[in-house]
Amino acid sequence: TLRTREFRHSFRSNPQQKLLWLQKLSSSTTTTSTILHATTETSTLTQLESVIHKCDFCAEEFASRNALFRHISQCTNEMKENGELGIAANLRRYTLGFRFAYFSNSSDLPKPEAKVAGEEIQNAFKEAMRQRSSKNIGANIEILSCTQATIAKQRHRSLSQEFGCSAVNDVITIRFACSPSSFGEKEYAYLLKEMNIILKKIDMINIQLINVSSTLSKFHAENSCTQFVYKYMLPLKWIKDGKELERWWLFSENKDVGEAEHPGTFQSQPPSTSLKTLSKALKSAESITVPNRRVRKRLLHSRPDKISSDRKIEKTATRRLGTLSNKERRAWHNFADPALQGDASPNQEPVWKVLDRARLSQIIKNPLSNEVVAVIEFRGDGFMPQQIRRIVGVAVAITNGLLPSNFFEVATKPQNALGTILAPGGRLYLSDAKYHYDQSIKLFYGSEDTSKRDVQEFSVEENEIWLQNQIFLETSKAKLVHLEDKWLKEMNEII
Repeated sequence: TLRTREFRHSFRSNPQQKLLWLQKLSSSTTTTSTILHATTETSTLTQLESVIHKCDFCAEEFASRNALFRHISQCTNEMKENGELGIAANLRRYTLGFRFAYFSNSSDLPKPEAKVAGEEIQNAFKEAMRQRSSKNIGANIEILSCTQATIAKQRHRSLSQEFGCSAVNDVITIRFACSPSSFGEKEYAYLLKEMNIILKKIDMINIQLINVSSTLSKFHAENSCTQFVYKYMLPLKWIKDGKELERWWLFSENKDVGEAEHPGTFQSQPPSTSLKTLSKALKSAESITVPNRRVRKRLLHSRPDKISSDRKIEKTATRRLGTLSNKERRAWHNFADPALQGDASPNQEPVWKVLDRARLSQIIKNPLSNEVVAVIEFRGDGFMPQQIRRIVGVAVAITNGLLPSNFFEVATKPQNALGTILAPGGRLYLSDAKYHYDQSIKLFYGSEDTSKRDVQEFSVEENEIWLQNQIFLETSKAKLVHLEDKWLKEMNEII
């Protein structure tokens, strides 16, 4: 503007005026940051050549702002803000990883079980640290953040775990700051024991902490998870010739009450092919592995018939390592909760997910009755609400001859909109949340040395047996048995 041009002209004609102006400007540039509690002093040299960055805690000077910022996070002096003693500057940041199981038979929960369990664990952690305040552990502690594998905070909300789903091995991380002299590895056992005592007092949900270990600060329970493993307990009586299969397994295959039997280790021939049909239906829902260039070149010379595929690959998974890479991403919009509405559209990215595995993992017996249950395992990079239960419902319909065997291929095409069958709830649970090897070692063992175990009170296997018994107890109630029989009858009549 005109005023700026006048200033520039006066500086050119009168260098002394420019020097006085720079000295006045430099004397007014000393600022104090209330967030970093550091002072940057600017010298009054004519050309502003020397800049001094000084820490308000210890008055140490640094050559750059980056060096000052690195120093502030490690400075051991205390600060006072607004005349009151603030949080000690020598607090060190810790990240603890908890593995836990939960189950709820209450229908009055205001939130999904995963979210309720995560909040209760945070409250139990605060209470346990407060009770430890007599030993100078809760006096100066601040919870900074919390992440959970099954809670979608940084992912799309359509990937959160659904209502009525329990867990055997969920993961939560709590990041907090406290004095390094008042917290160490010896406190892990106390935390695990005391938090389990506090969690047992909760009535609406049963929570059991499995272990606690120190994790890396960059570890994120939600974003770092590479694969979710869910299991659904499917009664054999739901599929064709189910009664005959139950009698066959009880008298020919069952070795002991409650003993798990893998479907591929039968000692006698099943009386029906329904189990094989169910396995094929589940396998048709899996994502295929897209061969890379090296594999295609090798197959071209050995098995040319393996290269061609009738299925059109719309999208493939990226940023997955090892055997999880090059997997097909399928549109599961027809298997999502209708309440998601537009969020379940094939135009939305969260709808396109990889189903790595859908197989029968074991067959077990209900200890409360003669009911025989096939445990179906699902592995994938994420699941929408009701997706697994609708896959189970469709697989049961295919096994019973109510739907064609290629239904999954048709229903996962983005241009098709079809109705799917929703299997009853209360039988689905999270079996595991998997991470990369180095992160799993740190999370499960507490260090890269596998001989150094973390503090553990329960085993995952014990918790899975406990949870399965809880599901058996709940689904054996007359009301739920009636609802499941009604669902099975309506499915056979409507389709």
